[in-house]
Amino acid sequence: MPAYSYQALDARGNRVRGVQEADSPRHLRKLLRDKQLKPLAIETTNTEQQQKVAISKKTLWQPVAKLNRQQLALFTRQLATLLDSGLPLSDALQTCAKQQSKPRQQQLIMQIRSRVVEGHSFANALAQYSSSFDDLFRATVAAGEEAGFLARVMDRLADHCEQTQHNQQKVQGALIYPALLLLVSVGVVALLMVKVVPDMVAMFSRRGQQLPLLTEWLIATSHFFVHYWFACLVAIVAGIAAWRWYLKKPENLRSWHYHYLRLPLLGQWQVSQDSSRFASTLAVLNGSGVPLLQALSVAGQVVGNHHLRLGCEKMVNQVREGASLNQAMADSRVFPAMLVQMVASGEASGQLDDMLARAAAFQERQLDQQLAALSAILPGILVVIMGSVVGLIVMAILLPIFSQSQLI
Repeated sequence: MPAYSYQALDARGNRVRGVQEADSPRHLRKLLRDKQLKPLAIETTNTEQQQKVAISKKTLWQPVAKLNRQQLALFTRQLATLLDSGLPLSDALQTCAKQQSKPRQQQLIMQIRSRVVEGHSFANALAQYSSSFDDLFRATVAAGEEAGFLARVMDRLADHCEQTQHNQQKVQGALIYPALLLLVSVGVVALLMVKVVPDMVAMFSRRGQQLPLLTEWLIATSHFFVHYWFACLVAIVAGIAAWRWYLKKPENLRSWHYHYLRLPLLGQWQVSQDSSRFASTLAVLNGSGVPLLQALSVAGQVVGNHHLRLGCEKMVNQVREGASLNQAMADSRVFPAMLVQMVASGEASGQLDDMLARAAAFQERQLDQQLAALSAILPGILVVIMGSVVGLIVMAILLPIFSQSQLI
C-alpha cells in the first residue's frame, strides 16, 4: 500500500503535517476527514525508483509471501462467500486479509486489493503473484469478471481448490506409512552393518577361522560403508544432481515420463491422477465461460506427466483445426477410454460441463482405489525386500558359527 505525505487543517484551524498509508489519494482524503482534518495538499512519499529499490531489498532479505494449497483453498472459499453475500470486491479482499493468521499473507492480499482499488482487474492483480495463483486460477477469475458473475465462478473455484487439497492430503497420507517403514528398515540395516558386523569380524579374526563366501562379502561391504561412508554420501548427492541435470532437457524428461507410465501400478496411478486433474480443470474453466481452446491449454498445463502433456498439446492443435474434443482425445491416446466416452456423450447431449465433472469424480474414485491398492502392496514389498536383506546378514553371521560347531 503506498504512503502519502499530507498537509491539513485540524478543527482549530492549525496546519498539521503527516504521513499516512492509503489505497489512493481519494482514499486518503476520506481517512483525513474521518479524523476531522481538512486536507490541503497530498504528495506521494515514494517515487517510482524508491519503490523499485524497496521491492528489491525486500526480495533480497525477506522471503516472498505465498499462499500454500490450504491457505489458497481457505482464501478462495472466504472470498466466494463474501462476494456471494453482495460485498464489493475491495471490501471482500480487505475482510479476507484481516482473517489471515500470518502477517505476510495479510500483506499479500492487501497488495492485491490496492491494485484492484487503483483500477486494475482482479485477474491482472493476481498475475503479479503467479507463485500463489496459477494459470487455472487466473483464467477462471478473468472469465468470471468478463461474464459478470465473479461470485458464482469463485464458488466453483473454491470447490476445485478444496478438492485438489483433499486429493493431495490423500496421496500424502497413503505414502506416510511406507516412508516410515523404509526409514526404519534402512536404519536397522545400517545399525547391523556398522555395529554388529565389525564385532563379528573381530571375533572371527581372533580365531583364524576360514569364513564362507557370503560372510566375507558381508565383511567387505561393512568395511566399505564404515570407512568410506562420506564417499558414498558424495556419490549419492552427485548421482541425484546428475539425474536432475539430465532431466532438465525436455526430451529426456519426456522419455523418462513415458517409461514411468509403463511401470505397474505407478503408471496407472499417474494416468488416473492426471486424468482427474485435466477433467476437473476443464470442467471448471469451460463452465466458467472460458473459450474451449484456452481452457484446453490451461488444463493441459496442470497435467504433471510431460508425455501426457505433449498429448494434450497435440489435442489442442487438433481442436483448433476443427476436430471434436472427444475425437482429439481419442487420437492423442493419453486418456482412459472411459473419460473419452463420457466426453463424447457430453458433446452429443450438449452437457459437456456436467459430463466432465462426472468424469473427474469417476477418475477420483478410481484414483482412491489405486491409492488403497498401492498403500497395501508397497509396505509388503518393502517388508519382503528389507527382510531379505536382514536375512542375508543374519545368515552370513550364523554360517561361520554353524561351521565351527560342526568341526567341534
